Amino acid sequence: MIGQKLSRAAAWVTAIGWRPDEMTDALLLSNSRAPGQGYLEHARTEIAGLLAERQRLLFIAFASSEPDRYAQLMREVMAPLRITVEAAHAMAGGPAGLVDAVAKAEAVFVGGGNSFRLLRRMRAATRDGEAGGQA
Repeated sequence: MIGQKLSRAAAWVTAIGWRPDEMTDALLLSNSRAPGQGYLEHARTEIAGLLAERQRLLFIAFASSEPDRYAQLMREVMAPLRITVEAAHAMAGGPAGLVDAVAKAEAVFVGGGNSFRLLRRMRAATRDGEAGGQA
């Protein structure tokens, strides 16, 4: 089951034009909060180091039930780092716009939440577009 989810996510990422072989940095977090700390506070040093040369972050909040609120939280956390956060769920241009945004992104952050919602929204975001709905 997990292997199927990962292969579907990998197919979507590949279909939208992101090339893992071109990725130079990755930071994988299993949680966004540590006990007694704020959102991403426990990883702030690592995030700042990873984004040091970047100014814009594409935030994919498709797994959230409240993507606008989640994107605002990410903007507040990234503001001290002088990182502009662009929310993928609010982008114009449909599937082609999302494909273009990912291709041009300096950094991509995929927010957590419900994995089934994430896959469903990724499929919907790429349906009938350049990605061919291959999620």
